[in-house]
Amino acid sequence: MLTLHTGPEMLTLHTGPEMLTLHTGPEMLTLHTGPEMLTLHTGPEMLTLHTGPEMLTLHTGPEMLTLHTGPEMLTLHTGPEMLTLHTGPEMLTLHTGPEMLTLHTGPEMLTLHTGPEMLTLHTGPEMLTLHTGPEMLTLHTGPEMLTLHTGPEMLTLHTGPEMLTLHTGPEMLTLHTGPEMLTLHTGPEMLTHHTGPEMLTLHMGPRDAHPPHGARDAHPPHGAFPQGALLPTCHHCASPWANVVGGSVGASVPRSGGRWPGSRACVGLRAQSPPT
Repeated sequence: MLTLHTGPEMLTLHTGPEMLTLHTGPEMLTLHTGPEMLTLHTGPEMLTLHTGPEMLTLHTGPEMLTLHTGPEMLTLHTGPEMLTLHTGPEMLTLHTGPEMLTLHTGPEMLTLHTGPEMLTLHTGPEMLTLHTGPEMLTLHTGPEMLTLHTGPEMLTLHTGPEMLTLHTGPEMLTLHTGPEMLTLHTGPEMLTHHTGPEMLTLHMGPRDAHPPHGARDAHPPHGAFPQGALLPTCHHCASPWANVVGGSVGASVPRSGGRWPGSRACVGLRAQSPPT
């Protein structure tokens, strides 16, 4: 037994066999320890911590926080329609309220819902799908395919056999990778990075500073748009193709024929013969 007193309602410490009690005053702090039990009280509706066999309960007040642990079960409550976490065999469910957040895990399946048109994550055999709403974010993964959409002129990432395409909008960022090809465009007067067989070209500065491409240029002919491209872009200045040829964004552009408008095309385009 050890007893320490420091004054009225100040500090009291008692130790004995399988027992420790700490009092700091009325409704201030009380700590009790015993066989398979620990209880911490800080005042009415303040904080209560109980531990026992296969059970831990934490209370911070009415409708504040409750944590229960037991065999194959953990439940966390923060109040009505606030947060509930349940764990069991092959199952984890997290609820934060109506149309807030729901997480379910089971055999070969994980589903996360945050509400209507908010976030949905499904995982299963050879499939992961993430939706955040209309024109928000969509991520699909399957055999040889990953697709990420964030909305019109926002971000599109496609990966498939020998192909990765990243678009962020007109004069924003375009990344294409295919067989022996990586092209990164960030817009006019920004950055252009090309890699191909025996070729790496890095341009930074105004479009007029682009050197003419010579015989080692491994880029496909202009006008041959990559399959699946949402918005074809100039391979030299990264401007939307419709802008390069003088039209408006989204205008119909022929895939062959036509003439280059020299006043709006970059030096790299003007250095080449116009298509016929």
